[in-house]
Amino acid sequence: MNAIEVNQIRKVYNQRDVALNGISFTIKTGESIVILGHNGSGKSTLFRTLTGFEEPTEGSVKLLGRGVDAGKRNHLRETRKKVGMVFQAFGLVDNVSVFQNVLFGALGQVKFAPATYSLFASDALRERAMECLDRVGLAHLSERRADRLSGGQKQRIAIARMLMQDPEIILADEPIASLDPKAGREVMELLKGIAEERNITLLMILHQLPIAKKYADRFIALKNGEVFADGDVTVIDENFETALFGNAGPEEASSDETSQHIEQEAKSS
Repeated sequence: MNAIEVNQIRKVYNQRDVALNGISFTIKTGESIVILGHNGSGKSTLFRTLTGFEEPTEGSVKLLGRGVDAGKRNHLRETRKKVGMVFQAFGLVDNVSVFQNVLFGALGQVKFAPATYSLFASDALRERAMECLDRVGLAHLSERRADRLSGGQKQRIAIARMLMQDPEIILADEPIASLDPKAGREVMELLKGIAEERNITLLMILHQLPIAKKYADRFIALKNGEVFADGDVTVIDENFETALFGNAGPEEASSDETSQHIEQEAKSS
């Protein structure tokens, strides 16, 4: 079964600014895919469309066989239940514990939100939360407040929270852009490892070619809101880099300095 189906989606702002222009692709269950492209290529708009935060002007998106309809909240909530999301900004609640943040990952699976509060959570939910924390290697920090963690630890907690959903798809939007090189490498290893051991479809939004080659099986490159190329990451070379990013290269096409350092580590590893 296809985990993700994108059919001729267009996104137009103000009736004239075309962000996406006829994007189509399918992703099979268990594939690890990276979306590549420079700033302004349409990566972020595509991500928001896949997650239902944006509604396409034309075309359709299906996740796990269900249509993504941003205009129907109940339908969108059902679609998202098995879709885990990882963002650059972590999205943790800073003034509560790590354990509580992970429990919040079960919000879509309970009838009442208080059932995810640590004081009221069932033994089954509490056990699952600790298992998720153990998988990301941070069970020993379960009682620490989230605002006392490093950036890398926060992203790993965000991944543990996502695992509480028991996802079949992981959508990761620039998951290492705000991390130092070591933490970025650890997060990429973690995401790839979880996807492989659980046969989860992993779709990452990145611009770094060396990281894409190391942690993805296939790439979809966007340029000017269209699919520029779609193929195995082994075909990525200097000629492809020049064709996609121009003479500036991916380092100058993105202003994120931390990501540049992570790219250098990926090249040398």
